[in-house]
Amino acid sequence: MKKPQGILVTGTDTGIGKTTVATLIAKGLLSMGMKEIGVFKPVETGVVDVPQDALKLKESAECCEEVDIVAPYTFRDPVAPWVASKRENRPISFTKIEEVYNRIAEKHSIIIVETAGGLFVPISTEGNYADLAKCLNLSIVVVVGLRLGAINHALLTIQAAKSLGLNVLGYVLNEFEKDDSPGAVTVEETLREFSGVACLGRIAHGEFTVEKGREIAEKVLA
Repeated sequence: MKKPQGILVTGTDTGIGKTTVATLIAKGLLSMGMKEIGVFKPVETGVVDVPQDALKLKESAECCEEVDIVAPYTFRDPVAPWVASKRENRPISFTKIEEVYNRIAEKHSIIIVETAGGLFVPISTEGNYADLAKCLNLSIVVVVGLRLGAINHALLTIQAAKSLGLNVLGYVLNEFEKDDSPGAVTVEETLREFSGVACLGRIAHGEFTVEKGREIAEKVLA
């Protein structure tokens, strides 16, 4: 069986729309006629009852996997995975994450994986999301929140990923909150000039349409 394409959706910060972009890509792929779309959120924190990010991913991709497979590790406290697992005394195993990913891979031609936090957030003492991307051979999509400070965060994330030999497909600009300040509006032109990777799309405030998802998905697959 052909190995599925794995895409890791990460971001420059927390709360800047990683789940939004991941679900848009899934919806875009569906609109292109792709049916075997897997989704995976290895660790979700801040879970009171149902892991909401994992549920959104599952529903957007029309994925057949149960939620506890999409998100095999869930923790109550809204903190980094390593911290959350320590607080609950439930260690996170890279081996288990890889096993679950491979189980999903058996049934799907493409898998969208979402980080909890940024690329270098520790998952466990075994490593961070960059290490996981190398382990699972995932290509990187960086979600960049359009706000002051995003340029440095985006360039650091992209350059660090490239320095580790990771395949960076590009970045998605997300206007997750309305911000017309000079610092925010100049992010796009600056990253186009200095990032060295493709801009996969720009999501205007509230522009969560299937058409936008398809636009981004087409560039991801190009």
